[in-house]
Amino acid sequence: GGDGFIGGAQIGANYQFGSFVVGVEADLQYIDNSKAAAFIGAPVLGTQLSTSAESELDYLGTVRARVGVAWDRLLIYATGGLAYGDVSLRASVNGVQAPALSWNGSSSDMQVGYAVGGGLEYAFTRNLTLKAEYLYYNLGDQTVRTVPNALAAATVPGVAYDASVETSGQIARIGLNYRF
Repeated sequence: GGDGFIGGAQIGANYQFGSFVVGVEADLQYIDNSKAAAFIGAPVLGTQLSTSAESELDYLGTVRARVGVAWDRLLIYATGGLAYGDVSLRASVNGVQAPALSWNGSSSDMQVGYAVGGGLEYAFTRNLTLKAEYLYYNLGDQTVRTVPNALAAATVPGVAYDASVETSGQIARIGLNYRF
């Protein structure tokens, strides 16, 4: 989720028999996309805890099959397959009335999941096509454990907090393709 910029490149191959088209394509794109959440919980040891988490998706790649039907110069298709991306997650828990109490954590991992969608592709010439595509991607859950600062470790020993975020989203994109 979240709004952001996306830009990248793709490569693929199609095979057509009659009006039926099957293919495979791979793409990789830079994504400027982050989302954040925060809330204040019930009092613990005389202070409320403010929890915040932010996740960021730096790039997204897919390797997908494509199946469609062509009419003259127009292809209507469904697509689905593997998705992967670099997900960074940062989380903090801080005392509201006792701000010296804090727990912090971060992680950055490549997550793997799936992408499904569909689209239209129109051939202006034998080699040039315009594509409009929708994809839903889901890279699963990522969890980060927060680590207490010295005061939190001394005040509530052995207490840590986990933050978990599901990385998923929707992409609507338009692309210009050159066919070799």
